[in-house]
Amino acid sequence: RFNIVGVAADARTRLTEPAPLVVYEPYSGAIPPFSGSLVVRSSLPVGSLAGPLRQAIGKLAPAAPMSNLQALDQLKANAVAPQRYQLTLLLLFAGLALFLVALGVYALVAHSVARRSKELAIRISLGARAGTIWSAVMRQALIPVIAGLGSGLTTAVLTGSLLRSLLFHVNPTNPAVLVAAVATVGIAAVCACLGPAYRATRTDPLRALRAD
Repeated sequence: RFNIVGVAADARTRLTEPAPLVVYEPYSGAIPPFSGSLVVRSSLPVGSLAGPLRQAIGKLAPAAPMSNLQALDQLKANAVAPQRYQLTLLLLFAGLALFLVALGVYALVAHSVARRSKELAIRISLGARAGTIWSAVMRQALIPVIAGLGSGLTTAVLTGSLLRSLLFHVNPTNPAVLVAAVATVGIAAVCACLGPAYRATRTDPLRALRAD
């Protein structure tokens, strides 16, 4: 029979599973055979602690073995290694997708500017300013991007539960995460539009009107 002296907070043993129910009992009341872990706080490297720890434990319990000496950082790294590997692959594919998105937007805007070269030349000949040409090209290019971001955001919210196993203490529909993702893709799209928009403002009216 034991007396309850306190309630400890939940402690996870695995990231993909909820915290188990645990009861902490006094060491003196444990029934042998049993095993345990000793946690030592020190500023020394792990390798230099093996000898002193063996001597200290040997004085208290000569028959107690000591093995698998590891740093806490290493234990934490091993615990999240599968999730970290999966997240690394996900980030690589996400980076590749972002690059392809920027490349596709750049190609479409450049093609649109090339097709509208005569129209832009006429506008410039009639006195249109560079800022007007710039805003016209950017507006035409970013309208599909905004529509795509809207549909992508909706899809991310609806399918966010599929990524729940890769996240820890982060909600798949966290507004900050979604805003950061939308901002990243939007900035990439805007940067992809800058080159064609700049070239549109430098259109030579005479050369563009003479071209077939």
